[in-house]
Amino acid sequence: MTVIRPNSISGITSITGQGGDINVYRADGTAGDLIINNITGAAATFTGVLSYEDVTNVDSVGVITARAGINVTGGDFNLGSTIKLGNASGIITATTFTGNLTGTASTSTNAATAYSIDSAASLNTSGIVTAKSFVPTTGQLSNRNLIINGDQKICQRGNQNASTAQANYVTDRFAIYENGGTAYHGMHQDSGTDLPEFPKCLRADCTTASSYTGSHEAKITYQFEGQDVQHFNYGTASNQKVTLSFYVRSNQAATFAIWFYRSTGNRQNGKTYTINSANTWEKKTVTINGDASNAIPNDSSGDRFTVQWILYTGPSYSSGTNPDGTWETRVDANRYAGHTATIGANTNDYFDITGVQLEVGDTATPFEHRNTGEELLRCQRYCMKWWNHGDSTNNHSRFPPGYYQNSTSGVFFLFHSVPMRKTDGRTLTHNIGVIENMTGGGNGNNLAIMSDGCSNMITPIILSGMSGVSQHSIFVPRIGSAQTDWYLIVASEIG
Repeated sequence: MTVIRPNSISGITSITGQGGDINVYRADGTAGDLIINNITGAAATFTGVLSYEDVTNVDSVGVITARAGINVTGGDFNLGSTIKLGNASGIITATTFTGNLTGTASTSTNAATAYSIDSAASLNTSGIVTAKSFVPTTGQLSNRNLIINGDQKICQRGNQNASTAQANYVTDRFAIYENGGTAYHGMHQDSGTDLPEFPKCLRADCTTASSYTGSHEAKITYQFEGQDVQHFNYGTASNQKVTLSFYVRSNQAATFAIWFYRSTGNRQNGKTYTINSANTWEKKTVTINGDASNAIPNDSSGDRFTVQWILYTGPSYSSGTNPDGTWETRVDANRYAGHTATIGANTNDYFDITGVQLEVGDTATPFEHRNTGEELLRCQRYCMKWWNHGDSTNNHSRFPPGYYQNSTSGVFFLFHSVPMRKTDGRTLTHNIGVIENMTGGGNGNNLAIMSDGCSNMITPIILSGMSGVSQHSIFVPRIGSAQTDWYLIVASEIG
């Protein structure tokens, strides 16, 4: 081994190591430092830790790669005009952002990877902000919900029993319909629903059990006026999806069908949903496509758009293929295909529903609550009730004044809070035995709606069975003193 220990060496252009590596040692034999002002070459490889201390600039014309990240502890981190993040799967955060953001933020439809803005932050823009869907978490966006009385809090008629081939309304705007079979469902407004947001619900109870065969069916129905669903844009290329959401509970964990129907074009649509746990409230959401065929007439007629919750059905309406969100010409076998529930097979069967909302779009937003007064007025377009508020036998309830047509009949007038749906075809039900003439004369006990003279705000009522009265004289009708539980209902329902 050759040992050279000069204090300095100059004029040497190269040093060649005999064995490969060249080691630098101090005079005492310990490893020494090699101090070089500049290193020039095509490539250099360093092992261990390479530290830069008090270096003003690091210039590179190539690619700098860091294995474990780059940490900037102070000052600015300035980059050029182009920043490429590659296929970054992590999170990019910044306390502030200045400049223009262009391109596509994300193509992901996975809610778990969706971008969000912190609730405490503000998003300011001078341009247009568009979104495929918008889901509010607080407050209300008015008139999203097209369903009237979706929370079931208005119930002017009281409890009703269903009858064959007839729609019977219970909670306002919701009717039960049964066709065939011998099962009957009692319908009533129920409380204590275990849903703090919805203290009321509509319950269908099986009162008489039966099996359904053929075209037998039992269902809850809601119908819209055509003029209230024009923004669906059916019959055009701009037709809209609609989403139905609701809370449901039943003693049966089974598959249930939802049926949508339009009389124009005899069009139907449908979906199924599953109650997973018996006797447990569950929220369900159903979205159906729009329809480029058969525009909905802009009028107040019935069957323009109908939603039905199926309780029980025979095979004639369930043996085919469910439309599954797509409109088609009605095929009876497809109506309720996939429905397996049998609410009506046993007297302990029940079906509860509340929080019903129908809105345009493919997203179910939180339920839109309206105050009771507003909701009652909406209901009174279809049904208005006059009734005794617990008067004693000495406090007679009075109607507005009327006049005698002749010696045996008279006419008085009922005034509505809002315009009724139709000026004709209204129905009258009541629990009044006798109406007295408080201005003198006889009593009457037969009531009917006058065939003409109706307006949207007034319903004339004929009172017959009078005696001892003078034609054309004025009278003020009142309920007889024994009629403490009387009511009178004028309805102009769609179906």
